Amino acid sequence: MTPDLHTARLTLRGPRDADEADIVAAINDLEVSRWLTVVPYPYTPEDAQWFIGECLSGRERSWAITRTDEDRVLGMIGGRDSFGYWLRREEWGNGILSEAAPAVVAHIFEQDTPGQIRSEYFLGNARSAAVLYRLGFKDTDQREVTCRATGELVRSQQVALSRADWRPPSPAAS
Repeated sequence: MTPDLHTARLTLRGPRDADEADIVAAINDLEVSRWLTVVPYPYTPEDAQWFIGECLSGRERSWAITRTDEDRVLGMIGGRDSFGYWLRREEWGNGILSEAAPAVVAHIFEQDTPGQIRSEYFLGNARSAAVLYRLGFKDTDQREVTCRATGELVRSQQVALSRADWRPPSPAAS
């Protein structure tokens, strides 16, 4: 089970069946899904049901990002094999991921004891890159991947954050 995590403004919780409409509305936006490797476009209720089921079964580990005073899903963060995230387009630039990501990374290093966390971003996605680099991720390699939403071959920057390099942000920096 995905434990709830809390930050100054956010509650991060496991996705649930009632989130289906929020998830579909948010990610069925090509400006969001075009930056993700495995998310189809259009994104259907069946896609959301499958994803939620994977999370509820424990095969996937992701947190729904919500404001503490509002249960509407703003985005998702987490992953089993690779750290990733997305946000509703209208939430871009509001510091949501800069607040949510350190909480999730801290939880992963505290609970799962991995030696490192891997992630990637498509070249050209400066916002996503900035979130990862602020956390301390370092470049490892590049590869070409097919974006499922667009069917295009894109260049992806592989990054990793080692336990030794992880430095939780100070409360003043949050």
